[in-house]
Amino acid sequence: MDCFIEQRKRKCETISLRRSLNIRKESEFELLIQQHQAEVVRLLNYVFNGKFKKAAYVKVFDAVQKDLEEILSHIEHRYTKYFNPDEKVPSSYLLVTQTDLRKRIKNIKKGFAQQIADEELLQMVFQPLNLFVKVDGYVIYRQLMYVKDLICEFEELQFQSDKERNLKNFLQTLVYMNFNTSIFTSYLINRVVDGRKVYTEQTKNTDVKIGEQVHANN
Repeated sequence: MDCFIEQRKRKCETISLRRSLNIRKESEFELLIQQHQAEVVRLLNYVFNGKFKKAAYVKVFDAVQKDLEEILSHIEHRYTKYFNPDEKVPSSYLLVTQTDLRKRIKNIKKGFAQQIADEELLQMVFQPLNLFVKVDGYVIYRQLMYVKDLICEFEELQFQSDKERNLKNFLQTLVYMNFNTSIFTSYLINRVVDGRKVYTEQTKNTDVKIGEQVHANN
């Protein structure tokens, strides 16, 4: 059985490569890659769901699932440029990835709580991430890749003893990563407005002091 699956996998890769060499238009090649991607995703979902319906064939389903995941990974990494980010993530891959992300998010949040003095901000950032790693439904690659990239950016943040500086760096990372939930956008607007008010008040106080000093000199 394993030998047969290995042969089918290699044949699939070979056919894909041979057909790609006979295609001149890039758009046609992209379509071919995405067709293969969609078919493998469909098969993965079928196999993953089948495991729970036919317990006697769990080992067979596991073997097939593993090989299909390798094929999909091959397509994703070898043909990244043509990979369809709007394709549904296979349930099996989503489940494994969510487990990994859940652990990383927990560790990141714990570290951030000690370095960033804004519990409200941390809550509004990590709440949607915690919801994402629990979702059991339709998730596309674009969403998953964004969350993975965002977490990687968080893990690379370098904190200092100055918590205000840490907060600014954190906000810059969120803006850079286009973290645009409605509640975070409102938070940023309020922060800008509050900063503007402080600046205006400081300017008024400075003007008053300058005026008093000029008056005293006269």
